[in-house]
Amino acid sequence: MKRWMMILPVLAFVAIVGLLVLRGPAASALVSPAAPWGEERTDGTYFTIVDANGTVIDQTARVVYPGDELITEDNRHYRIMRVAGDTAYAELLGRKQLVWRTPPHLGANDGVLAVQGRQQNLIAVYHTHSDESYLPTDGAPSRPGDGGVFKVGEVFAEKLRSMGVMVDYNKQPHEPHDADAYRRSRRTAFRLAQKAPAAMIDIHRDGIRDPSS
Repeated sequence: MKRWMMILPVLAFVAIVGLLVLRGPAASALVSPAAPWGEERTDGTYFTIVDANGTVIDQTARVVYPGDELITEDNRHYRIMRVAGDTAYAELLGRKQLVWRTPPHLGANDGVLAVQGRQQNLIAVYHTHSDESYLPTDGAPSRPGDGGVFKVGEVFAEKLRSMGVMVDYNKQPHEPHDADAYRRSRRTAFRLAQKAPAAMIDIHRDGIRDPSS
């Protein structure tokens, strides 16, 4: 099983935080295995990912490489074929299917993701970049150890709980915000994995500024 593929069953839940980027073939968004994990652009620019028709799939400040893969919020699975300048060209591989169930205490229109291969209805949530913040509400793009992204995590966790899902929400900070942050957060992910959750979600702030701001 490729790294982070365990979270695929819950991708429908992460539309609120935009595209979830995974690494390596069959993960989600871009790279050769030798490339640095979690590498981000620091020059204020970003990559635009387009499909075979030139339609924009996503934009990301994370460095993009051929071979990386991504799954969009509508469950379309793409692989990056080439990168030219700030544009990455993606090939559609297909669509990922989600399995849903409706608990008895919820209405017919309220779906909760089924636990696949696990006995626990448990989702683990954490933040690799615990400093990520929002200018409109936090006044700064970064607040080490207390980023506005925690507020997103809290709302997300409460929404899951309201749907009958148990949530293990971990607020361990992983500063500084550098390429090693993923190595530090891996320890947190390992601890969370000991409880055998059905999925683990690492919530981030979008790295692209709102063009209207």
